[in-house]
Amino acid sequence: MSTETGVATHKLTRDKESTKDLLSRFGVSVPKGIRVNPSTLDNDFDRLSRENLLPGVVKPNSGSHGSGVSLNIKDKNDLKNALVGLPRNPLFEQQIRGQDYRVVTIGSQPVAATLREPANVVGDGLSNILQLVEEKNKLRRLNPSSARYPILVDERSTAVLRRQGHDPLTVPAEGQRIKLRDVANLGAGGDSVDVTTSIHPEFRMVCTRVAEALGLPEILGIDIIAEDISHSPQCQQWAVIEVNANPDINLQHWPTKGTARDVAGLLAAHHFPDSTLAPKRHAHIKAHGRVMKRDLTNWLNRCSAELALETHAKKSNAFIEIDAIGTNASIQALLFKLMRTRSVFSMTNASLHYQCD
Repeated sequence: MSTETGVATHKLTRDKESTKDLLSRFGVSVPKGIRVNPSTLDNDFDRLSRENLLPGVVKPNSGSHGSGVSLNIKDKNDLKNALVGLPRNPLFEQQIRGQDYRVVTIGSQPVAATLREPANVVGDGLSNILQLVEEKNKLRRLNPSSARYPILVDERSTAVLRRQGHDPLTVPAEGQRIKLRDVANLGAGGDSVDVTTSIHPEFRMVCTRVAEALGLPEILGIDIIAEDISHSPQCQQWAVIEVNANPDINLQHWPTKGTARDVAGLLAAHHFPDSTLAPKRHAHIKAHGRVMKRDLTNWLNRCSAELALETHAKKSNAFIEIDAIGTNASIQALLFKLMRTRSVFSMTNASLHYQCD
């Protein structure tokens, strides 16, 4: 983020309640809610009941990655449990029914939209849920966006399974989708589906209005709950539930499904409109050393994706040869990563040769 609008907007959006109040004044739909506290639990719950805010969501007033968020709060006991371990005076908001979307704006323009799905597996009619999770996590490790966030089968996911009438050893029918988390967050094992071309023009206008309300910062991640973002907001229930002025853009670059969106490139162009892309070069790297782990190929695939390189490699126990196509900076960065890693390859020396451009 820049030192101009970015930092100021980031400070504002860290206070979720203040952000909601501001957006509401600009005519943007936001969930109704109040602050709650364990010491005033009875009075708070009575007010929630009177104002028809149940069922609802409890979340910290400041935070990210879905940390501390509890959904489907229906009674006083749910509320009491949700407040355990949270910072003082968290928010209780009316739960908006629908799908979870993240729209990224640069300046005033929406440039990418992503449907975020809670952690899930799809049955094959043969494997139990534990086995399906294991197989899906293998795929997640190949994606630079989800590699650090495996689906966990723990107490929380077991509770979600139990509500659906399942346990970790259940064998789902072929094609049956099983949810393992309530929160649709990549950090909790969720999936990302690119829907940029599907966003309705009126939802684009909503996102522009959010950006204008916050002073047109260079980048925003706008979280919207809606039945279907491809339809007009006029004919459905929806709300902007959160705004992030320093959003992760991994899920747009490496979605689980759909087209990758170069948000980083668009942001760079926004900051430096007169810049040009460096030309691509073709290089051959030969590194001598010892392969430490079998997942060297997976590591190289992740590095190549992160550096926007096309690579082809062959290896033996004593060396690895890589043909790489990309900018000079990306090729040098790959060589540097290869020199630094000790967990997958222990390098003794290397050579780098460029083909004639």
